[in-house]
Amino acid sequence: MSADAHLLLNQAVQRVNSVYLGKPEIVRLAFVCMLAEGHLLLEDVPGTGKT
Repeated sequence: MSADAHLLLNQAVQRVNSVYLGKPEIVRLAFVCMLAEGHLLLEDVPGTGKT
C-alpha cells in the first residue's frame, strides 16, 4: 500500500472512530473488507445496531 493510500485510510478510519465510539478494531476491519470488496459478518449482542 502506498504511503498516500495508507494516510487516507488512516484519516478515514479516524473520522469514523470519532463518531462510532467503542470498537476501533471493528471499524478498521470494516474498511479493509470494503477495500477488498469482501464480505463482513458483524456479531455482537442484540440491540447494538449492526445492520
